[in-house]
Amino acid sequence: MFSVNPWSDDEVRGFVSRQAHSSFSYPEVGATASVPPRHYNIDRSRVRLGQGEAVWKRAAEAVRTWRMFDIPWLRLCWPDSPIRVGADVAVMVRHFGFWSLNACRVVYVVDDEAPDRRRYGFAYGTLGDHAEQGEERFTVEWNREDDAVWYDILAFSRPRKLLAMIAYPLSRLLQRRFAVASKAAMLSAVWPGGTVSEQVSVSLNFGAPNGTIAELERKAADCERKAEKVEEPLAAQLRREAKLCREWAAALRSGRWTS
Repeated sequence: MFSVNPWSDDEVRGFVSRQAHSSFSYPEVGATASVPPRHYNIDRSRVRLGQGEAVWKRAAEAVRTWRMFDIPWLRLCWPDSPIRVGADVAVMVRHFGFWSLNACRVVYVVDDEAPDRRRYGFAYGTLGDHAEQGEERFTVEWNREDDAVWYDILAFSRPRKLLAMIAYPLSRLLQRRFAVASKAAMLSAVWPGGTVSEQVSVSLNFGAPNGTIAELERKAADCERKAEKVEEPLAAQLRREAKLCREWAAALRSGRWTS
């Protein structure tokens, strides 16, 4: 569904309740648990959240409470929905001057424990009232061998409704923007109030800068040079962009962030 205005809570509740009689809009239900189908766009993105059991527990609780959807331009309806097979949710997104409302259903839940790792998460799939068709998996994993905790997103999708087909490049841009913002939201959930939260608060709104470490560092230096030659508030904006580029370069160098 598309609209120039956001839907009210009552309208969203009605939309979600109507999904009880809807079915998945794609045949490969559950494929994110194995090998995604090749005739879709396949996207995978992950970020290292930290290390140790305490980080793992915070990360698992963040997924359990849908914190990866804490994004300013997106609203999950509803964040108190239980993570269980068959649960229906709606995602309302503000983008490109209009709003969209799409329906998804939890396909399966991941709750694995082995001697060398623990995993928690789930996948949801698109229903008939969704502009795209496909599936997306959200998991956190604690690797006991190196003590690292990772947040991972795996999705396969393709446009289904006419507007999504027409606006295909914009849809792909939105999907990439969501991956960046979702990783940032998880970092913020796991590390509330710290320097990481200050960093990701910018990426939630603007997305991470693109490029290699060297390109990001060159961009930072270029912004700093320009900031010396212009007046406020443009100078402050350039300094902020330079700082963000250096922070992302450092994150890439440390291996804490992957595209």
